[in-house]
Amino acid sequence: MTLPRNIIILLVIILLSIYAYSFLVDFNSFRNFVNREYLTFKNFVFSLYNVKSYEKVALTEDFIRKVSKDLGIDIKELIYEEGKYRLKIKSVPFGRLMLFLERISKGGEVVSAKLIDNTGKGVFEAELTLRPF
Repeated sequence: MTLPRNIIILLVIILLSIYAYSFLVDFNSFRNFVNREYLTFKNFVFSLYNVKSYEKVALTEDFIRKVSKDLGIDIKELIYEEGKYRLKIKSVPFGRLMLFLERISKGGEVVSAKLIDNTGKGVFEAELTLRPF
């Protein structure tokens, strides 16, 4: 039993069109993958070129006092022992305390922090331990 020539040609065309369709679907997903990876890379390069330089400052007693004076923070006690600074601050609002910690982080890191708010109004008594880089 032989199939007519027209049916064989039709079957071959159908098989080739199914193969072409599956190839295009796979190619489209691959193209989308490549585009996503390219955009991720471009985002990384853009972020790399636009990163702000991080300036380090020596964490000294003068620097700590200067930053606290600029922000209007009254340091009650500042002691340097065993390579660390211990600070006691009375009555500092939370916003100023966060600005203080942000500026201090240019010269060192906060090892420990004890914040007590007895008023419930966001005014803290703070005991900080800072270590230079």
